[in-house]
Amino acid sequence: MKNNQKLLISFDVDGVLNHYPIPFIEYVNIELSTCFLSIPDIKLGLGEEKYRELKFKYRTSDFKYQIPIDEAVRDLLNDLSKKYPIFLFTRRPFSQFEKMYERTIDWLKINHVDHSGLFYKSVENFSNKNVAIHVDDQIDDVNMLKVVRGTKFIVLSHGVSNEDITFCPTKDDLGDVLLTTIAKCG
Repeated sequence: MKNNQKLLISFDVDGVLNHYPIPFIEYVNIELSTCFLSIPDIKLGLGEEKYRELKFKYRTSDFKYQIPIDEAVRDLLNDLSKKYPIFLFTRRPFSQFEKMYERTIDWLKINHVDHSGLFYKSVENFSNKNVAIHVDDQIDDVNMLKVVRGTKFIVLSHGVSNEDITFCPTKDDLGDVLLTTIAKCG
């Protein structure tokens, strides 16, 4: 990175800034009076079609936009935003749901999340932003984005780290892992 450029850091939304998939599982259990413990359990128990129907209802419900923020991650992000631009990337399908983008922005404002922009997570959008460090909870998304050279990824999961991907097994360790990665990039 050039010395005159500011380090740009990005975060995934669902699963990083909140506790997804827990809110979706809770939504399904409330809607159906069931006791599912995971998304695979929901898919197995209800079938793919019913799962997709419930996911659609969840995405358009008020429930989705009232889920709690992970305050520790929000506070870390807000502290970093005082020194670095922070972008948010998400797989929320904004183009398929009217007002999803606006409702997500409102949810971020209500929860006092400081950021410089919210974008749909795609290789094209990601490569246009010159992100130095990205935090995600989905290794499949990281594998999709890692074609963008020069980005360091932090994945909230267990795994074997390498030069470009650092696995962080708990959100409690995220601050230390991020600070170490920032130092390596700076």
